[in-house]
Amino acid sequence: MKPDPVDAAIEKLSAVQPGTAEAQKAYAAALSAKANRLVAKAAKLIDHHRLSDLCPKMAEALGRLMERGADADKGCVAMLAIARALVNLDHDDADVFLRGMRHVQKEASWGPPVDTAVELRATCAMGLA
Repeated sequence: MKPDPVDAAIEKLSAVQPGTAEAQKAYAAALSAKANRLVAKAAKLIDHHRLSDLCPKMAEALGRLMERGADADKGCVAMLAIARALVNLDHDDADVFLRGMRHVQKEASWGPPVDTAVELRATCAMGLA
């Protein structure tokens, strides 16, 4: 079986030595990735290592993901990881959180479409508060 390139990229990102310029560049680059799991991992690492200087990059990535919706982030995995990181790092851009509070993402399910952005809206409301 062929190895998953996203898993390899996540593994490589996890192996970067935190607190270095290389780590900052790697995390910022991962936030621009197309793979939502890689973006989510970058946000979690930024949150874990308390890298608040990357908050503007995360806010930019969140906006990009919200624009593309389920095509870019099925299940809101990356958007939720970014929103949690922004809240934990005390990001103070109210516009980012207001936009997240309004985001609705209907995804296919058995039966009617399901809104997968409920937790994202709640997390953004906490960030606004």
